[in-house]
Amino acid sequence: MGMTIGIDIGGTFTDVVALDVDGNVASFTKVPSTPSDPGLAVVSGVEKILELSNARTSDLDRVVHSSTVSLNAIIERKGAKLGILCTDGFGDILIIGRQKRTDMYDLFLDPETPQFLCPRERVMGIKERVGSQGEVVEPLDEASVVEAVSRLVNDHGVASIAVCYLFSYLNPAHELATRDLIARNFPDVSVSISCEVDPQMREYERMLMTAFDAYLKPVARKYLTNLADSLGRKSEDCQLQIMQSRGGIMGWRQAASHPITTALSGPAAGVIGGVGSGQSAGFSNLITVDIGGTSCDIAIITEGKPLIAAEGKLDRYPLRQQMIDVSCIGAGGGSIAWIDGGGALKVGPQSAGAFPGPACYDRGGSEPTITDASVVLGYLDPANFGCGELTLNPELSHAAITKVASRLDMDVPELALGMHRILNAMMADAIKLASVNRGFDPRKFALLGLGGGGPVHAGMLAKIIGCAHALVPPLPGVLCANGLLAADVEHEQSRTFLKDANGVDPEEMERLFNELHVSCAERMRLDGLDPAKATVTRWIEARYASQSYDLQIEVPSGPVSSDTIEILKTRFHDQHERVYGHAQRAQRVRFVTTRVVLSFSIANPRFGSIVGGRGKDEARKPDRQALFDLDRGYEATPVYDRQRLRAGEVIDGPAILEQPDTTTVLYPGQTARIDERGNLVISTSTSS
Repeated sequence: MGMTIGIDIGGTFTDVVALDVDGNVASFTKVPSTPSDPGLAVVSGVEKILELSNARTSDLDRVVHSSTVSLNAIIERKGAKLGILCTDGFGDILIIGRQKRTDMYDLFLDPETPQFLCPRERVMGIKERVGSQGEVVEPLDEASVVEAVSRLVNDHGVASIAVCYLFSYLNPAHELATRDLIARNFPDVSVSISCEVDPQMREYERMLMTAFDAYLKPVARKYLTNLADSLGRKSEDCQLQIMQSRGGIMGWRQAASHPITTALSGPAAGVIGGVGSGQSAGFSNLITVDIGGTSCDIAIITEGKPLIAAEGKLDRYPLRQQMIDVSCIGAGGGSIAWIDGGGALKVGPQSAGAFPGPACYDRGGSEPTITDASVVLGYLDPANFGCGELTLNPELSHAAITKVASRLDMDVPELALGMHRILNAMMADAIKLASVNRGFDPRKFALLGLGGGGPVHAGMLAKIIGCAHALVPPLPGVLCANGLLAADVEHEQSRTFLKDANGVDPEEMERLFNELHVSCAERMRLDGLDPAKATVTRWIEARYASQSYDLQIEVPSGPVSSDTIEILKTRFHDQHERVYGHAQRAQRVRFVTTRVVLSFSIANPRFGSIVGGRGKDEARKPDRQALFDLDRGYEATPVYDRQRLRAGEVIDGPAILEQPDTTTVLYPGQTARIDERGNLVISTSTSS
């Protein structure tokens, strides 16, 4: 087995981590991201990490990548030109949506359905009909399919087609036949069918998922094919794998065939890295806070497992897909300080982004950002930033902050400290919301800071929300890339199973689980793995009979029996009580969706490393003037080279710990200990 590389694309930097054959980090680096063509940064990162590792291209065994291509294509509206085939008479499903309004008091409503995907003139009705029990009411008119696709291709220039017929999740025959017709008559047209993308009830959500998949497919296929070719030229035996939104990985060909599964893969990688880091430090319950240049991603890990959401949002639209439950707010190093109409200081969600970036990047940015404030406060060393890829300009930070400070009659350090406090308060509120809304008390968790900005804020965030400990892993700035290398190959399949729990036939449920298992196993084989060696988990989504929203319950192992049904009902009541604070145990429980997940572990990276420094005296660097409190003023603050600290060392705050990928700020009254795996465990006073 050769070298394995994980690559995570961020707004400013693309992070790269290489593991050796024993699962240890051989080297890591950052290269500037290339938003116009993300693949350029990936190839550049591979070349640089091979050079740093003194490795040859033939040593390259596996590259795991969290792709932002699908998400960017949606945000920038740069997907394929799309057509939709639906059951005749139901062409307005995508336009009507659910009639939900995010802001019910807004007098100037904007459409909340993704009309950019496919205007009405490119939605074609097909003569066919499947009934509510899966019976064929009207056979598929094949001639109408060929005629409709011909119009879409020749008159509208469509490159991809989404097929979504009524009740196809019960009987997929018409959709499968339609795909075959298109493949025979229009071989260059990409096709997505709803019975494969999202075989569940609710037509709007199913059509939306299928349309997004078809919209992304040509873009994802082109990007991944080109990237695989580039890597193949470096090493013919190199595998390319892509992170999914759920936290598992799959081969690039399957990712190209099912691009909607990768749309939110970036945040998932950091959470998987958080699981491994927590285990290495002895924490099974964690709140991960991933702070980058533009956003702050928050996730919950309980008993060593991340929370999985049955659905989420893509841009502002519902995405009915399994994904790691991540909450995101516009708060990061690039968040801009501004003054609202009432004269109050605000921070974000506007961001300077990667280009031009914060003022101190010296790329033309002139607005004051949190990174500029960190420079002014003395938290960051301008000459030691981003693995040496950037040198910061403090004078530009002072100039940018002065523009706002003068309008508020404040001096520059006072405003910089205020910016930090506002951002910390915003993130703390988001953490409380993300945890309490899911039935968890944040005070019972440790807080893990990752990303370029996470370690700067982690100690203060832990104090604000009441966590006794904050955890900063050895390589927090590139933990997303490291997390990619810890992910299992996963394949998931689901199907509607709308039954009252009291009337379920256990054998029928077992047959459905087996069918889903077979489908997952086939996908696992396509990735070159033996499904017999995979771990199988089965899930049921359930609700009370009068409800519209579901909770996901794990199904006990073994064949489904009447006892299994009773266990599921009890688990549902218990989970409902934890999440919502009450349970109605006399109410009927209704099962809604069955799901099977196959997981295959192919890597065992070592999070953290046995440190062997010579003590904090050897790691001490020149003190730096830093500001933590206006009453204390700037004070000489100890600065340490974190990589030279040995296990067992204890550092008292205030202090600053520097490393190539990030900087950790230890605030006054806090104490940090280096554990035997190199993790930084911060103990913080939780009093305000």
